[in-house]
Amino acid sequence: MTRSELWGREWDFLAVDQCGQVAVLSTAGYGPIPPAVLAARETVERAIDDLMRLPVITSAVPTDPDRSGNYSDWYAVSARGFYAFDWHVWHGPYEPIATPADPLHVEHLPDVLRSACGLLRIPQSFAEITSLQLAEPE
Repeated sequence: MTRSELWGREWDFLAVDQCGQVAVLSTAGYGPIPPAVLAARETVERAIDDLMRLPVITSAVPTDPDRSGNYSDWYAVSARGFYAFDWHVWHGPYEPIATPADPLHVEHLPDVLRSACGLLRIPQSFAEITSLQLAEPE
């Protein structure tokens, strides 16, 4: 699967930060996708499906309560313990939409989710990130 095949199509993937906390990043159809994540597309898609079957364990905290639009999908992700980021169309960056009141640790995830999160390691804490710029693959 190539990036061009996903161009213009919303696609979600996972990441883990330096603290072991986890996040979902939504491309808005145009955000960069790291090559390792793209190469594991089937695993990532299965993990995203599994994520939405996890129980609600906390509350979602919107990062900007005055933001217009429907962000219920991002809030649903955060209520399961994940940070939720969305690509700012057209030129980015990934911006936090919701944070979990009680973040989930990667070690508490089922194997498929843990594996998909490990494809992208962010050397910062999601709790401190106000924007996330991933390098465009060459």
